[in-house]
Amino acid sequence: MNQPRLIPSLKDVEKVINVIEADLESEDYPVLAKATLAAITVFNRKRGRELQRMKLTDFHVHQKTNSADEEVLAGLTTTEQRLVHILSRMEIRGKMNRPVPILLTPGMVCSVEQLIHLRKAKSIKSS
Repeated sequence: MNQPRLIPSLKDVEKVINVIEADLESEDYPVLAKATLAAITVFNRKRGRELQRMKLTDFHVHQKTNSADEEVLAGLTTTEQRLVHILSRMEIRGKMNRPVPILLTPGMVCSVEQLIHLRKAKSIKSS
C-alpha cells in the first residue's frame, strides 16, 4: 500500500495507442475485437474482466450523453459540456449486479458497430 505508483512514460503510452489504433483499422475479427476491448479498457481505466462481459443489448441501449438535463449542463465547465456532446455513455453489469458506466468515443462506437457487422457477415456466434 505504501509503495509508490509507477506511471508509464509518454513514449510507452504513445506506442500502445499507435498499436491499438492500427489494429482498429483491421478487417480481421479477432484482431479488431482485441483492439476494441483494449481501447475501451484503456480509455475508461477499467478491468478487462468487466468489459469483456459486455453484451450486445448493453451496446444497443447505449445513449448519447448529450441528452443531459439543462440544469446539469449549466453546472459543467465548457470542456465538460463539449465532452458530453462528443462521448456516448453505456452501462454494463459489474460486481453485485451494480451498473458500471462506460464512456465511448465515436471511434469506439464505430469499432463496436464494425464488430457487429463482421459478426453477422461471418456468422460468428457468441459462446
